[in-house]
Amino acid sequence: AEFYRVRDEVEEQCRRWTAAGERVELLLPRGLPLAEAEAVSARFSEELGTETRAFIAASGRHARRRQRLTAIAAVVFALFGVGATAAGIIAWNQRQYALGQQQRAEQERAQAEAQQQRAEAESKRATDNERRANAALRATKREVARTLAAQVELALRHADVHRALMLAVRAGNAERDVREPGETQVSE
Repeated sequence: AEFYRVRDEVEEQCRRWTAAGERVELLLPRGLPLAEAEAVSARFSEELGTETRAFIAASGRHARRRQRLTAIAAVVFALFGVGATAAGIIAWNQRQYALGQQQRAEQERAQAEAQQQRAEAESKRATDNERRANAALRATKREVARTLAAQVELALRHADVHRALMLAVRAGNAERDVREPGETQVSE
């Protein structure tokens, strides 16, 4: 009874398939109808017509081809998923690395700025020290010029003109290096 029911359904489907020009969408669908038809074909092949057997074989090939394509598509999508996940992980790692590099660069910049500020402060101290040293040197040279000027006056009182001239030249030379523009000479 089961054999006749399956055979009749398959032969009816086969007639529609042949009449429609063997369109793929009219083949037996995957699942129970195809499994029953293949079981009947395997057990009672001689009781089925050539066209019916060809229809069952075409349905089986088509179902297996669709199953393979579905499996390939699933594998391809799985590979895309794995690839996208790997790319996401790589991108996240690169971002973390870039953030670390940025943080190090900011720390180095802050250190460089602090070092520059220390260097500028040290340069200002050195400039201030140089100014003070130059002021002390000028004061010392002025004092030397005053002392020499006093010795010139003393030499002139004793009528020692030669010594007075020699001391006056020394006083002028000592003072010349330290005089500011517009300042009068102490040794005059």
